[in-house]
Amino acid sequence: MMMKAAVPILDINNEVWGVIYGGSLLNRNYEIVDRIKDAVFRGRAVPGERHGHRHIMQWDLRISTNVRDNNRLRAIGTRVSKEVYDQVLEMGRSFIDRAFVVSEWYIAAYEPVRNIKEK
Repeated sequence: MMMKAAVPILDINNEVWGVIYGGSLLNRNYEIVDRIKDAVFRGRAVPGERHGHRHIMQWDLRISTNVRDNNRLRAIGTRVSKEVYDQVLEMGRSFIDRAFVVSEWYIAAYEPVRNIKEK
């Protein structure tokens, strides 16, 4: 999955001279999920509590996450629960509830991400 951006370069007459186009591969991009967690929680933590897990999903598959599996590795390639799958991916609705994530239960929130062409 890619995150892409394009910006026109205009000349002094406001005519397009060119375009700067770039992208970033999101698969296994751990910096982005870690930075989102840091921005949201600003380093606050409750001793003994885990919080602030972030995932980037491609359909139901985690392609970037800060959730760890049983081997303490990032849980890349793991899938969302059936409840999340049905509500977010099949019905296109937000999910805010208790959810099983990799190997434990969490209070979780998932949002469908739509591309620029979808309403």
